[in-house]
Amino acid sequence: MTSPHQSDEEAASAAPQPRLTPDLRGVDQFTMQEAARLKGVSYHTVSRAVRKYKLPAHRSGRLVLISRTDLEAWEPMRARAPRSYRRRNPEPDVSPGVVELASGERFELARRISSLYEAIQTSALFDPIEDFSRLIVERFAVAMEFDRVALWVIDLDRIGIELLASVGPWFEPGQESLEPLRVPFDPEHVYPVPPDVYPGISCWMGDPRPVRMRDAYVASLIVNDTLVGYLIGDHDGASFTLSPSQIELGQELATQAAITIELRRSRDREASRLRELQEQTVEFADALAGITQAINEGRDLISILRRAGHSATQISGSHYGGVVLQVTPESVVSVWTKDGADLPARYYSTRIDRFSGVVRALEAGEPVLLSWNEASEIERAYWDLTASRSCLNLAFNIDGKLAGAILMRFRSEHPALSPEQLRRIELLAAGCVTAISRQHLVNALHARQDGDHADSAAG
Repeated sequence: MTSPHQSDEEAASAAPQPRLTPDLRGVDQFTMQEAARLKGVSYHTVSRAVRKYKLPAHRSGRLVLISRTDLEAWEPMRARAPRSYRRRNPEPDVSPGVVELASGERFELARRISSLYEAIQTSALFDPIEDFSRLIVERFAVAMEFDRVALWVIDLDRIGIELLASVGPWFEPGQESLEPLRVPFDPEHVYPVPPDVYPGISCWMGDPRPVRMRDAYVASLIVNDTLVGYLIGDHDGASFTLSPSQIELGQELATQAAITIELRRSRDREASRLRELQEQTVEFADALAGITQAINEGRDLISILRRAGHSATQISGSHYGGVVLQVTPESVVSVWTKDGADLPARYYSTRIDRFSGVVRALEAGEPVLLSWNEASEIERAYWDLTASRSCLNLAFNIDGKLAGAILMRFRSEHPALSPEQLRRIELLAAGCVTAISRQHLVNALHARQDGDHADSAAG
């Protein structure tokens, strides 16, 4: 019974609503997430049914879509579901997950997301970064129906932000080709903003060139809570508005672009690191082979030590490094490399055991990195001459005695040295020890021969 004062519409709304058979009329395609909400089950239940062909579905790019007819006919099993899912009720009024539009429009926008995601993923694997970025702005312009789109990306060292790609004329006539396309990173101008249409934008990121723009849609590119850049779009300088669903769609597209940009940059960084490692490996192999050959050919000791010290500076990134050799109990000879240039050998009066870092390395039997706070007064005095704040010490132990050392000085107090770098420098130090030991043997033989000649002359 209805009250005489109730309208037919009020009576209909007060009537009990069906709980197990939501009305799917007017919607032709559903995502798996929407299907789960409509049927009152978990996403995994729907996914499992699709994988086992119990619920028919088809793909559109990366989207898995289920037809209205198939969804109505499917009855999920609830008896074996976890308790939290058994009590779930269907949601007959669930809105489609992409945007709250009619089925045809909603499916078209879902297709745009899928198309953009698939295209940029493929391009990121094979195309140069310039072509890949161009594809992002072109697909974003099509998906959002913008006349102009610009992609700004912050560089890896967060010193600058660059206009990586754009679609459409943004600047006033005569300003298009003028620098800068890259401006300094300024937190006052560059910070995350919520996705929205922002009015009255007259310039970009501190770029002094005027922009022909009245309203602009801005979506921040964020990966792991870090701002990567922005996607900006508009309708050729005209005022416009977007619905909340369209704004959300733009951010979804921007997020996909941000993730792919960061993955691409990570891949490029890894490839660059691998190339650098390969080059360093070749250089190190050449240096080690050269030292071995020089020892075998009996070349002079100073040239061998110089080559080892030079290679050690390249491996470690030291700005001032070399080899110090104790030639007499109270004097040393040193060969240094400064910023890649070899310096002449120097002889001066001192003992290498006055350097605490060298002594610690001898006692430890391994490289020792000495910081400014740990250094002795004499070490600090030498470091001051080369603007150094730390030093890597590798001692030469020959027959239990301190014969010399490799010393690598750094401007940083805590330089980052990998185990592989230390291992290579240790191999260079071993080559130095071999060369020094060989020279000691040659000197001993010469001394013995001189003694034998003296004895013969006396006899």
